Amino acid sequence: MLAMMDPSGADGALRDPVLSAFFFWGGLYVALADLSIHPEERRRLQSIAPPDVAFMDALRNGLEQPTLCLQRFSKANEMRRQKLTAVELHRILYGLIDVASADGHVTPEEMRRLREVAQLLGVSSAACDVIVAQYEEEVQRAD
Repeated sequence: MLAMMDPSGADGALRDPVLSAFFFWGGLYVALADLSIHPEERRRLQSIAPPDVAFMDALRNGLEQPTLCLQRFSKANEMRRQKLTAVELHRILYGLIDVASADGHVTPEEMRRLREVAQLLGVSSAACDVIVAQYEEEVQRAD
């Protein structure tokens, strides 16, 4: 569990096949909040793209219609047979923060979208802010 929470091991943590659709579609939605994508955010997203997703098409469609990313994210949640556990919710949000902060910071618009995705998962904005603070604290300790 500690390995999952380690931001320095994020690339490996994002490669969870059970949660990959959440990481990819939520991460794409959050990363495109600035209407562009930083090369490091792009690299992280490409590394976790589900096998059935054409990355460039997803990127183009996400820029044109961001709600498509949210629809795919919600679909991943609907397809689950079981409700997401607290650990899975935490991992998903940590993964999304990792994608958003790949360029060195989380912009206010990315933060707004992160809260929006968290609410889709049933996580309050306040809880989302706590998880972001935890992530930032972990990154500072790792440096």
